[in-house]
Amino acid sequence: MAKLIANYRRDYPLTYHTFFLRMESWLNYDVKHLKVDNDDFRTLVFQDFLTIKFTECIRFMKDLAGKEDVWDDFHPNELKDMTINIIMQCINSYEEKAKLEGIPDIVVEKFND
Repeated sequence: MAKLIANYRRDYPLTYHTFFLRMESWLNYDVKHLKVDNDDFRTLVFQDFLTIKFTECIRFMKDLAGKEDVWDDFHPNELKDMTINIIMQCINSYEEKAKLEGIPDIVVEKFND
């Protein structure tokens, strides 16, 4: 099994993982067709927020996946710390962008819970 995974990683960059395909599918289809309580304003706010969130998550996770070639140089704890740091940067980034785009604070805070 490990050999199969190693061959897959060598043949296909991690940025082509199904995670990214699914995130882009959510972003390009599911979010656009999301309805919230038949309320046009709430629907638009949540669509805008999720578009910002998914776009930032894709960007940060692709950046992390793009560093795949140096992962072997890290101790597992260093890799874990780097991953947590990137996830925290992603969260801070999409929250900041959402607020700059006029998404109400209550919506941003609700997604933190």
